[in-house]
Amino acid sequence: FFSLLKGDKNELILKRCTEIGVDCFIPVETKNSIVSYTEQKFQNKKKRWHQIIREAAMQCGRQNLPELIDKISFHDLVNYDKISTIKLYAWFNGEKSLKKILKSENNDHHIAIIVGPEGDFTAAEVDFLKQHHWQGINLSDNVLRSETAAYYFTSIVSFLLSGRDE
Repeated sequence: FFSLLKGDKNELILKRCTEIGVDCFIPVETKNSIVSYTEQKFQNKKKRWHQIIREAAMQCGRQNLPELIDKISFHDLVNYDKISTIKLYAWFNGEKSLKKILKSENNDHHIAIIVGPEGDFTAAEVDFLKQHHWQGINLSDNVLRSETAAYYFTSIVSFLLSGRDE
């Protein structure tokens, strides 16, 4: 899940995270999302995004394309509760260790990651995530841009699940 961002930042997320191995992308409208698309404008963006995903997959040699779902509102995240065994969100004040979380779970991972918008999640959104068993992960001592956090987070997850850290 990624918050809708301005400019070409969404395209950067789709490109880099496709290369890293993300299987599904779901754009999310959060309270601090700067952009808001009409349905027609979103469908036009979605066509462009499909093309970007296809090109990134070809470039990195992926056989199957990641799925791109229609945008959802933040509170629609509850509709995905039962799909993911591990639900994580990037949060500067996160207290959980990503490595410990991933090592404590079995190998049948269905991991959902959400990265917030510029300006981060609101306090109410963080409360909502906590109530729905999402775990806040502090990725860095530095404040990361949203698009950087998306591919940094997915890179770390990919690396830890690969077993290459042992």
